[in-house]
Amino acid sequence: MARGCIVKRCKVCRREKRNQFEFCNHPERVYGIFYRVGKKSIFRTIGPNKKDAESALEETMRQVKQGTYSELKEILFEEFAQKWINDYATVNVKPSTLRNYRDAIRCHFNPAFGKMALSMIHEPDIRAFIAKTIKNRKPKTVNNFTVMLKTMFKHAKRWGYLRENPAWDIEHIRDEPKEQPDETEDSSNYKSTLPSVSDD
Repeated sequence: MARGCIVKRCKVCRREKRNQFEFCNHPERVYGIFYRVGKKSIFRTIGPNKKDAESALEETMRQVKQGTYSELKEILFEEFAQKWINDYATVNVKPSTLRNYRDAIRCHFNPAFGKMALSMIHEPDIRAFIAKTIKNRKPKTVNNFTVMLKTMFKHAKRWGYLRENPAWDIEHIRDEPKEQPDETEDSSNYKSTLPSVSDD
C-alpha cells in the first residue's frame, strides 16, 4: 500500500540543531511530502503552509493508488518561459502584447527565477519578487506581472511541469487612493486650481 508523510524543513532549526519535526514559526520553514512509488522514494517541497502539504500528499496518494500518478517533467524557468512564448503567446496574443511579454521575461522574470527549476518555485518566491518589484514599479505594472505569472504557471500545470499553480493565491496590489480635496478649503481657492474653459 502506498504511504507518505509530511516533512518539515527549516534552515534555522537545522542551524540551531533543533528537532526538524518540532513545530516552529521561523519564516524559513517549508513543508514537503515524502512518499514511495514502487521502490522509488520521492521527496517534494510544497511550501510554508502545512495544510497545502497535507492536500498535496492526499492528492498524490490518490493518484498513486489509482495508477494515474506520473513524474513531473523537469525544466528551468527560463527554458519554460521560452517554450511558453513559442508555443502559446506567439500564436495567441497581439504583437504588442507579445513584445511586452518578452520584455517582462527578459528584464524581470528571468533575473528572479531563470535558473530555478520550475517545480521549485513556490508562492513565497513569487511574493518576494513582488515585494521587491513594487519598490520600483507602479501597482498596475506589478499586477500585470502577477496575471502573466498566473497564466504561465497555469499552462505549466496543464503541460505536466507542475501539479499546482504557485501564483494562484497571489492577490493584486491595491492602488493608493488619490487624495481628495479638503472640503473645508475655501471653494474659490479649489476652483482656481481647475483649468479655465473657453466660451468660444
